[in-house]
Order: sequence, then structure tokens, then C-alpha cells
Amino acid sequence: MTAEKPVPLSVIVPFYDETAFVDMAIGSVLGQGIAGLELILVNDNPDRFGADYFNSLSLPPAVKVIHQPRNSGLSAARNAGLDCARGDHIAFLDADDYYVAGGLAAHLEFARQSRADLTHAQTYLSRIGSPQISVLPRDAKLFGDTKIRKGLRDCENAQFITSSWSSLYRRDFLTRAGLRFDPEQVKFEDRLFVLSAVTTARSIAQLGQPVRVWRRRAGSISTSAPDPKIHLLQVQLLEKCMAVMANWVTTANAPPRFMKRETYNTLARLIWDIDVIPRIAGATDPFYINLGQRLTRVMQMDGLGHAVFDDPLITAIDRVATRTRKGFFSRRDFFEIQRAVKTGDYPAANDVLTQALPTVAAAKSPARATTRPPRLILHLGMHKTGSTALQRWFESSGPALADHHILFPKTGLPGPTYRPTRDGGLPGHQMLLSAINSGSEDIVWDELMHEIRMAGAKTVVLSCENFLMPLREDRADVMPRLLAQLGRFTDIQPIAFVRRPDVALDRLYREIVANGSRAGARSIDEFRVDYEPVLTDLPSLFAPFEAASGKKLRLIDYDAAQAGPGILPAFLTAAGADLPAVDATLSDPGQVYATLSRDLTQAARLLNTMLTSQDRREAALRDLFRTATPAQVKDEMFLSPADRVTVIDRFRLQSGAWAADRGYAPDYAAMQSQALAAPWSRMTGVSSDLHEAVIRSALRSETDSPAQPLPRRPTPQTPDTVSGSYAVTIRIRPWLGRALTRFNTWRGRG
Repeated sequence: MTAEKPVPLSVIVPFYDETAFVDMAIGSVLGQGIAGLELILVNDNPDRFGADYFNSLSLPPAVKVIHQPRNSGLSAARNAGLDCARGDHIAFLDADDYYVAGGLAAHLEFARQSRADLTHAQTYLSRIGSPQISVLPRDAKLFGDTKIRKGLRDCENAQFITSSWSSLYRRDFLTRAGLRFDPEQVKFEDRLFVLSAVTTARSIAQLGQPVRVWRRRAGSISTSAPDPKIHLLQVQLLEKCMAVMANWVTTANAPPRFMKRETYNTLARLIWDIDVIPRIAGATDPFYINLGQRLTRVMQMDGLGHAVFDDPLITAIDRVATRTRKGFFSRRDFFEIQRAVKTGDYPAANDVLTQALPTVAAAKSPARATTRPPRLILHLGMHKTGSTALQRWFESSGPALADHHILFPKTGLPGPTYRPTRDGGLPGHQMLLSAINSGSEDIVWDELMHEIRMAGAKTVVLSCENFLMPLREDRADVMPRLLAQLGRFTDIQPIAFVRRPDVALDRLYREIVANGSRAGARSIDEFRVDYEPVLTDLPSLFAPFEAASGKKLRLIDYDAAQAGPGILPAFLTAAGADLPAVDATLSDPGQVYATLSRDLTQAARLLNTMLTSQDRREAALRDLFRTATPAQVKDEMFLSPADRVTVIDRFRLQSGAWAADRGYAPDYAAMQSQALAAPWSRMTGVSSDLHEAVIRSALRSETDSPAQPLPRRPTPQTPDTVSGSYAVTIRIRPWLGRALTRFNTWRGRG
């Protein structure tokens, strides 16, 4: 009888719906070159994904698929993987994350050498919508050295390991300690497992280098009510972690500082990470009253004084006396919240939280030559709905518009240094938004108001689809500052074009790839995961502008305009009485900035993936777009017909009634029928000629003079960048120089 071969490592990957990422995760494990490993893929969504789906992945023999009887959550899925794992070491990987080349192999080799029960390694964090990575901040601060220690008392920073997937575990250790994931924690399960592991481990090692990538994922920009189930899980986690640490400190006769750290961590979570105190403060229902009582008991387990801030581990991660998204909290605020929670005075705790919230100063209202401020027509796009054509027409029609006291300001338009990756566009008043990014908004917007006064304008048209900021993760922070500046106008009418949602998503994806940002390396499936919920939720996208203007948005059907009167007449009609009549004989500009073809988009994605230098990517793309000839004759969608139907239906459910009330009411059933009937084939690659063009463009962009970078374009944010190339001659003022410098510094991270 042949002896069973030893298995060095079992990697457990729970799967729910990560179809856009699971191939990357699996490949990152199998590409490590670890002989004899097993990869256990746990299907925790059997109602949606059956055996046929996993058979379609053509998985190699090293991959074992386990089907859960029903969706039971991450804890149960990982436990199912543990039940059948045969490896000497155990690793956990989420299906939307991946290992860097050679990372897992190095991690396993060190774990074998150290023979530690638990071996930690640092993790990279990727940006939302982009493959760009950086070391997780907490890992960089606490886990940068290589060491092997005898348990938690000798490796104190291990108390701050938060994720189960950042470590390798000896299987015999997990068995000996009886360690499992708590099935009650269907979410927020990681730290309880880790804390149980580090307080039980006889030896702990840390590699001191990153080996895997944790993908940050975007959520909907919609604001949803707090979920009581989530709050229960979060409070429950705090209770259990405090209990684990209290038990270990007692049984191990450990110094009090370990309990102080856990207490600090619990209070910090309540201040910065868990929005439960406001719900408890105003609660009349038994559920939240009970949660408040439970938190009070948790905080009564231990107390904190100023000495906690002398702890070097706390100092490394402390957010007190720093500017955060939740505001600025002094030590006094911190201890006041502690006192209030310990005594059950949640209204007092909530008052401290509320007072700390960041506020936005109102924009200055400069002196005006007239008592009546000008009317503002605010054109908000959306992306790929003829914005460039409109912007070109308005900019070139300055004298004719001036006769009607209409101004399309030069302030905020990019100047002669603007160099897009593709010829033929204008990003509109992007520099007004870029000034907010750079902190010079008052200077720039003052100059805008000065230009308006000098022109004697009664109506001003601003046009910039990036004002919507649909793909920015800091939208909630930047939007109030933009609205404060728009508050200089007392009469604002927002207007936007909207096109069928499946095509809009496809075209915006192509535009992002064409811009040369790192976000342009991602597949259409990855793009959908992060941004489809946002792009199909028009109420949330436009709500800030309706609130600021006090008026309903006027929506224009882009597809109907294209098939009928044209973009310009449709816009002028929608503006109506808010835009004085202009010469009706002025011709519609038509299409001036065509969408990139599918095969050329795929070629651009190759360059975005291969070249890590922002300057070189842009130079190579300029070269490619000017020299390559797309191979395909008929351009199909990136999205399959079934995916198109899904996008249309999602838009209808999230935005249909709202959009109809504002002028956009297409036939969604007809849209879906057209999508299903459209010819389609999956994009599998590029032609040999186009592949050669990519290589040549990459070579022609190579330079040995990093001190002399190719000019960058002062363009919108990554990843929602819109390419274009219409030069408007304006003098470069100090504020513009500062804005460009800050913008390029910020953009270089993307």
C-alpha cells in the first residue's frame, strides 16, 4: 500500500460571489511553485453557483471544491475547509485577494524554519479600483522586523494582528488548541480567531515582509440606515475579544498593559469604526437599549488613564489628536467618551462624537459689481455623454454668447500644458475641482468670480462631469467643499445627460483604460464589482447638487438627442429660460471625441499593466493611439448580453422612478431586448499586429532620464479620469501652479 504523500500547505479560500477575482486568487497560489500543496475552495453560495460553474474554471487537481449545504458565512466556510485540510500548515485567503509572486512560498519557508505555531507576514493594501499597492499602514508600523518569539508575552505586538489571513498556522497547533472560527460571527470574525490564536500560541514568528494583497473594494455611495444585525455582530465581537484577553491575562498572570491595550482598542473602535453610539443615544426600542447596557458592561471591565498613551504600541496606531474622517478628538474627548459609556450616559458620548465631526467653512462671498448674482447653469455630464462636444462649442462661441451676457469661463479650464493620452477632448472646468484637492480653492474660485464680474455676465455655464466624482473614494470628504464654493451662486440649475446604463458603464470603462491610470489595468469584471452599484444609482450621485441648488436636476436622454435634434439643441432646450436664447443656426458640434474601440482598449490595458511609471504609460498610450489601427471592424461590448440585462435592471430598480421624474424615462424592456439580440463574443486578446504595436509603443516611450519626465496632463482624478486634448490659452497663475503640483503628486500615487 502506497503511503500518502505529505501535504506541506493547505490554502483555504471561501467563495461567495467573487467571480471577477477568484481566478487571480487561485493562480496566485498555484504560481508559488510549492510542490504538493492543496487549495480548498469552499463554495458558500451553492444556491447560485453549482458544480457546473466550478467545472467551467478548469481547475487543476490541486484544487478541491467543497460545497456548503447553504450560505453560512465566512466562519462556517473556513471551518469546513479546516475539517478536510491535510497540510502541515494552514493558510487562509479571501477569494478577492491574492499572493504576490513568491510571497506565499517565502512565508511558508520561514514558517518551516521558525517552527512557530503562528507565523505572521505583512500585507499589501490595494487602492479601490486600482492595482497600485502599498504596505498596510498598521503592518508597516508594527510588523516590519523579522523575529521568532515564545508566545504573546515575548511578542507583544502580535496582540494587534487583526486578520486571520495574514498568518500561517501549524495544523497541529490549531488541533491542539481546538481553534475554530466562531460560527455566530458570520461577519467580523477575523480578530476573535486571531486573538484566540496569539494568546494560545507557544511560539510566534513574523516574516517582516509583505506577501499578499488585500484588495480594497468600493461600496455603493448610497447612504443606508445602520443595520441592527451588523451592530449586534460588532458589539458581540468587542465583548468576546475583551473576554479572551481578560481570561488570558488572568491565567497567564500577564502584565495589566495587555488588558489596557484591548480596552483602548475597544474604545477606539467605538469612536472611529462602529457607528452604534448615535443609535443607542436616541434609542427607545429594547434592542439598542440592550446593546448600550452590554457595551457599558464591557467598558467596566477595565479603565484607561493618560499612561496608556505612553505605551509604544498604542502610540504607533493612535488616532487621538489627529485629523480623521470622524473629526478631531483630543485626549479629553477620548476620556469623556470612556466615562460616558462606562456610566451608560450615551447622549453625552454622542455629543462628543457630534462636536468632533469635521465641518466645512462656507466659501467667501466676494464683493460684486451688481446686487444680483449671476445665474449658474451647472452641466454635470455624465461621462461619455457628449460633454467634450458641448464644452468645445461653448468655449469657441464666446463672443456670440457674450452678446447675451452668457459666460463660459476660462478660469478652471486647463491651459497649454494639458497633454492628454488621446487627441480630441476637453475636461471642462476640471481645475476648479483640482484646486479643492490642492487646498487653493478660495484663490481659484475668487478668480472665477472676478472673471464673471469683469464680463458682466448674467448667466454662467460651468461644465465638468468630474464634479460628480462617481469613482472617488474620498467623495464624501471633497463634496462638501465643492458645494461650499458653488454656494457663491444663489441661483443654480443642474443639468445632465444620461444614456442607457449598460453602454454608459462600458464606455466609461474604456475611457479609464485610455487615460493611463493604474486603474486602467483592471478587467471590466473587476470594474463592475466596484463601480456598477455607484454608476447605476443616480439619486445618490446627484442628491448633493439638488440639495445645494434647491432644484430638481434636469435630465436629458443622450440616446434620444443623438437620434434626434443633436446634443447642443437638446441641451439648450433643457436649459430653457435659464439660458437666454442664442443663435439657433449655430451648428451642433457632433461627435468630437470618439470612444475607443474594444481591441484598442484591450491593447491599452496591456500597457497600463506592464508599465508602472505614470509618465511612461501616458507617453506609450499617446504613441499607440496615434499609430495603431484597430484590427476589428465591428465593435462589440465588453459586457455580455446577460450582463447588460443585469446592469439595465439594476439601473431601473435604483434610479428608474427618480430619473423619470426628472425627464429620463426610456423603455427598459426594449433596452434589454436589444441587448440580448446584439451580436457578442468574449474578448480574448488582441491581434498580432496590435500586439506588436503595443510592444513598439512601449519601447518608444522608454527613457533613461527619470529626472526629465514627460509632461503630465493636469487632468481629473484617478480612476474617474476623462481624457481630452483641447488647449485653452490662459496665463499660468500661482494658484494653478500649486494646484498642478499637488494634483500631480496625488495622481502619481494612482
